[in-house]
Amino acid sequence: MMVNYSFIIPHRNSLRLLERCLDSIPYRDDIEIIIIDDNSDIESRAQASRKDTRIIFIDELHSKGAGRARNYGVKEAVGKWLVFADCDDYFVPGFLDVLDKYKDLDIEVVYYNAQAVHTVSLAPMPGFLRSRNNYFSSYDGSKKAEDAIRFKLHAPWWKMVRRDFIEKYQIQFEEVPKGNDVFFTYQVGTFAKKISVESKQLYVYTYNPDGITHGRKNKEIYLSSLHRMMKANSFLMYIGYPEWRYDIPRYWMRIIKHDGLGVFLQTVFTYCMNYKTLSSTKMEYIEKISPRINDGRGDV
Repeated sequence: MMVNYSFIIPHRNSLRLLERCLDSIPYRDDIEIIIIDDNSDIESRAQASRKDTRIIFIDELHSKGAGRARNYGVKEAVGKWLVFADCDDYFVPGFLDVLDKYKDLDIEVVYYNAQAVHTVSLAPMPGFLRSRNNYFSSYDGSKKAEDAIRFKLHAPWWKMVRRDFIEKYQIQFEEVPKGNDVFFTYQVGTFAKKISVESKQLYVYTYNPDGITHGRKNKEIYLSSLHRMMKANSFLMYIGYPEWRYDIPRYWMRIIKHDGLGVFLQTVFTYCMNYKTLSSTKMEYIEKISPRINDGRGDV
């Protein structure tokens, strides 16, 4: 039977939460699940009893974060559609019944809504994703409303993407410490000619205060984020949305607030030492894709 859905799930040392994620995916003949175990400790390596599941193990030598893990998964996928999940998140009951409405349509991307809960208590956190939820509730089909969904929902789990579309445009995740999904999202949003928007909340994001997104960080993670912001700001200016740019001075203040003056000074010093390189590469992404942009939408 044809595989309609390939689920791509990076994993590292979160075996119990991975089981919860897998339990939220129904058993069906037309799906495959690809878990990419990114150098987990021996006792926490991914396991799967389901016959529809494959596990790719990345050792310490080849480990480079969730971006590389996702790229490995995409390369191995055979499904018509790619569906992404983080191993500590999960899907709502019946989500695949909703996605089934789109699987045979002549479109390249389906964007769908999500909700947030606390990773431990599972208490709802309705305010956490409110700004992104508003993109769906206020969606009116206008170009600006559509572009907000195309370009401001960075996490890959906001979207289901056709595999042949990804292959056609050779779209990959960046293999960086943080923010590997931003330019994946920009490429998908740029090159997709036909999309659908589903307002139902199909995915559950779990807030983890100790994770890489919200927990304490070091100068390498902050530098990666700053580099991403510089490139992203150039891209957002290029597509005509300067008001969507990242506020980098405000980000400097966040470093002090969250991780203290010591980490801030280390980051500033390294940033200044590498400023010429960071500045010279911030247009790299635009230069790479601009020859393939036709009237703001992709064409090879």
